Amino acid sequence: IADVHEKTRKDSRLSITYPFKNDANLRDMYVDHKGHLLIGKVFEDLDAFAGNIAHDHCDDNNPETHRLSLVTASVDEIIQKRPILVKENINLVGQVAWVGNSSLDVIVEIHKDDSSGSTDSILLSSFFTYVARDKQSGRAAPVNKLVLEDDLVCAEVQLFEERKRIAAERKLEKEKSHAGPRALSLE
Repeated sequence: IADVHEKTRKDSRLSITYPFKNDANLRDMYVDHKGHLLIGKVFEDLDAFAGNIAHDHCDDNNPETHRLSLVTASVDEIIQKRPILVKENINLVGQVAWVGNSSLDVIVEIHKDDSSGSTDSILLSSFFTYVARDKQSGRAAPVNKLVLEDDLVCAEVQLFEERKRIAAERKLEKEKSHAGPRALSLE
C-alpha cells in the first residue's frame, strides 16, 4: 500500500479546453446528425476527467508502490446552468473537494471559455465520489489527505464542509442498510 501524504487542491487541479469553435473535427465528435450536443459523450468525459483528478490526488509519486484502484461510487448533483453550445470553446475544470479515509469527492465544472474568470461562465457542475481499493487485497485503501490552505477562499472551505457532511450522511445510511431487520429471540 502506498504511503499517505498530504496534498492541496492545487496538486490535483486540472483544466482542459475543448476548442469547438475552431476545430470542426472535434466538434463533429460531440454532435448528432441534427447538430445537437451528445450529452452522453460529455458525461463520459466528465467521469474520465474526474478519475484523472482522483488518481493525481492519490498518487504518492513513488514508482515503487502500486497505484490504487479507484472506483466511481456515485455521481451527485449534475447541474446544468446554461446550454453547452458546440459553437463555443469550453473548459473542463476540476479539483478534489473533500477527502475521507478511503474515499474522495471531485468537483468538475464546464465553463464557457471566458478569460474573465467570471462565475457566470459556469455551464455545468458535478460531483464524483471515488472509493480507493488496494489492487492486491481488494480492501479499502487509505488515500492522501487534503490540506486546506490558509489562503483558501471561504467558498472552498464551505464546499469541503458540505461534502464532508454528505459523506457522513452516506456512511450513516450504509450502516442502517447493513443492519437490516433483526430477528426476535424467543429465549
